[in-house]
Amino acid sequence: MIPAGAHGCGGVRGAIASLAWAGAGALCFMAAFPPIDLWPLVAAVPAMLVLGARRSGGGWRGFLAIFVTQWPMWFWMHRWLVDVTPIGWPLLAVFMAFWPALTAALVVRLERSGRLSNWPLAWLIPPIWVGLEYFRSDVFMDGYPWFQVGHPLIGWLPLAQSADLLGTSLLSLLVAMFSGALLDGWRLMSRGEATSRRQPWCILALVITALLLALNLGYGWWRLNQTISMRPGPVVLAIQTNLPQSNKRAWTFEEQLEDMPRYARQTIEARQGIEGPVDLVVWPETMAPGFGFEPQVMTMQKERGFLPGELWHQLFLEVRETVGAPILVGSPCRIGLGVDESSGRPVYTWEAAYNSAYLMQGDMPYQRYDKIFLTPFGETMPYISHWDWLERQLLALGAAGMRFDLDAGERPVRLRLATDAGEVRLATPICFEDTVARVVRRLVWEDGRKQADLLVNLSNDGWFGDHDPGRRQHVQAARFRSIENRLPMIRCANTGLSVAIDSTGKIIGVVETGRNTLMRAPGHLVVRTTLDERKTLYGRIGNVLPTLCLAATVGLWWLGRRGKETDHASNAVR
Repeated sequence: MIPAGAHGCGGVRGAIASLAWAGAGALCFMAAFPPIDLWPLVAAVPAMLVLGARRSGGGWRGFLAIFVTQWPMWFWMHRWLVDVTPIGWPLLAVFMAFWPALTAALVVRLERSGRLSNWPLAWLIPPIWVGLEYFRSDVFMDGYPWFQVGHPLIGWLPLAQSADLLGTSLLSLLVAMFSGALLDGWRLMSRGEATSRRQPWCILALVITALLLALNLGYGWWRLNQTISMRPGPVVLAIQTNLPQSNKRAWTFEEQLEDMPRYARQTIEARQGIEGPVDLVVWPETMAPGFGFEPQVMTMQKERGFLPGELWHQLFLEVRETVGAPILVGSPCRIGLGVDESSGRPVYTWEAAYNSAYLMQGDMPYQRYDKIFLTPFGETMPYISHWDWLERQLLALGAAGMRFDLDAGERPVRLRLATDAGEVRLATPICFEDTVARVVRRLVWEDGRKQADLLVNLSNDGWFGDHDPGRRQHVQAARFRSIENRLPMIRCANTGLSVAIDSTGKIIGVVETGRNTLMRAPGHLVVRTTLDERKTLYGRIGNVLPTLCLAATVGLWWLGRRGKETDHASNAVR
């Protein structure tokens, strides 16, 4: 084994050792996530990457050692993108590999600077890891919040409950702190003048790390065993459809005429197998084709004799009448739909286009939520979408057939479901939104007050094709929204994975056949929900911790530069 205090070695031996540590870190990271789910392995990942950067000699060599082992991992984990955007697939892998490489290289550089050389790595790694992870997940180009180093801790629920305090960044911080403590412990076993100076600080860091991990575990057990503020919620029937998705081929009207009645029969047959009342039926994202259910849209199409007209609206009304429950369904929505015939053939025009969720309860107009956060590079190109011509060129190059013509919803909307037990307020994040903590927080909380009782996520995970790990990874990230906000969640996904999650992040129901989880096949899920009235610190303050860590990263980088300049000046005087 390589002493943690050793500062790299040159030549082939150093390169092999560097790549070995970096490669081991990549393998452990991948194995910690679905579908393998060996979650404890994630605790060693930051340490392995720092060792990899250190053994290469640091600097650009350290960055490169991590990057060249991270890129193949990310390329493999996102292989489902090959059918969506062959060009975007390797570019996303480059983007994802950049951040752990930068993190490890920066840690090595700072630990060698004069001012920070005695800092325990249990204190140095966490703010840098969390700060740059936050920048990647939430800030740069609207963020990509999947695959955070704290996510695998959901594999043991007591460890994950503190996400309701400071979000998933707190879990990433604890993982990075534990990993840094491993290296500090290794330092204590080595000898030398530098180690003797660090020893008191390393011991203190180990004690603090152990204390924080114990407190985190105790807090988790306490939260899991709370039963106060719980009450019965609505009975929900979630319908999992199985409609393949492709940007190369649209869902034709002829196919809709075949598919929609089949999904309606699936819903009715599922309801017939349930004893007792059902309070809500849920269909996935965009499963109601057409232009939505706005009165103006319905009237215009009817008067002009345009399809689909009221066809699908009548179908949903018949299903609603048969099952005896309101229907929550995802649908495209067009506001101000009109027709332009100046070119000699009618062309639809509209004032705004949304990805929406309709609660078909009572009479029109129905309550509607418009997706407020468009998926980066899936529904919009951050910053780039301000230039239509550039966006069109990039789409033609990287994802031919796709169109980014949606508008973001103007404000959060909670849908109000009437049940025999009283009104239930629904927050309905659509697809990618359930992985974005700040978006779900905005849907649930207002002025520090909890404004929703139940999360219902409508997703269309058909884009994953036959890549089922992607579906499981989506669920893993979504589970944290239930913990952060202490709300149960129903995930209703086209092609799966459709699940029920309680307010502790535990999966309490899944669409399955026998003992096998059902994906890429139709199915349904019946859930008797339990509502949770507990408040959370994260709901009140949001992403304060990662913001502070990002600021601390900048400060540490500045201190490192100052320390290096001071060392150079001292050497010049001597």
